[in-house]
Amino acid sequence: MIERLVRAILIDPFAKTVDVVVLDANNYRDINRLIDAEHFDVRGLGHGEVAYVDDTGLYRAGQAYFAMGPERHWPGKTLITGVDERGYTVETTLPLDRLRQAVRFYALQPVFRDITSTTQDAVIFGRKGTQAVFTAHFDPDGLEEKQ
Repeated sequence: MIERLVRAILIDPFAKTVDVVVLDANNYRDINRLIDAEHFDVRGLGHGEVAYVDDTGLYRAGQAYFAMGPERHWPGKTLITGVDERGYTVETTLPLDRLRQAVRFYALQPVFRDITSTTQDAVIFGRKGTQAVFTAHFDPDGLEEKQ
């Protein structure tokens, strides 16, 4: 398979960095490698941008979290790319400095408790369907020191 290299942004809450990386958009295993995950989910960010996150990140021991925008608990490394109208990965158009301003790293880590799920009607790539919505629940007492 021919490499198709694109600009992406990697958020690393372990190193507390937000940096530009190069992704082979034709090789999904490159996403696995960059976010250090066996499986990943894709979260839409709007405006043609998506975030790749560790599918089992909430359940990993020793997980590090960060906050971005209104969402407070993003688990593990996250990769930001663009996506075109056909759903193909393309370069992100987000300015690095703007994303660095939007990301907040924790000095203390949130305490994950459990997860619940519901379903809702959605339009996915122009087709009506149903999508699962997962809600993570964290300790209401707040944060704990990362060991």
